[in-house]
Amino acid sequence: MNTENNPDEKDLIEDIMRDLGLCGCGHPEDAARYLADVLRHIDRLKYEVWEEKLTYDEWMEAGKSLFVNGGAECFTYYFLDNLDLIEHGGSVPGWLTEKGDQVRAKITRALA
Repeated sequence: MNTENNPDEKDLIEDIMRDLGLCGCGHPEDAARYLADVLRHIDRLKYEVWEEKLTYDEWMEAGKSLFVNGGAECFTYYFLDNLDLIEHGGSVPGWLTEKGDQVRAKITRALA
């Protein structure tokens, strides 16, 4: 959905960005969509790999489209951990925190 035509969704995206301490300038809808995609990818680790519905290698392959390289991937996970959207655990990415799950759900609703 293009939030320019729906002020309620645009306000929700702006609220999410502000709550995360981000300015929201530029392309906040695209940034929010990317954030939701990354959070969904991390969630798949817990619900598909840990439950043995998907191998770790399959999960890693699926994530390649999200990150330009391993450094970008790790930096993204570090940043999400710093925002309390993921729990680091033994290594990144770990799993979504309650806050991370709520942010993912809010973005998904706003952009539906």
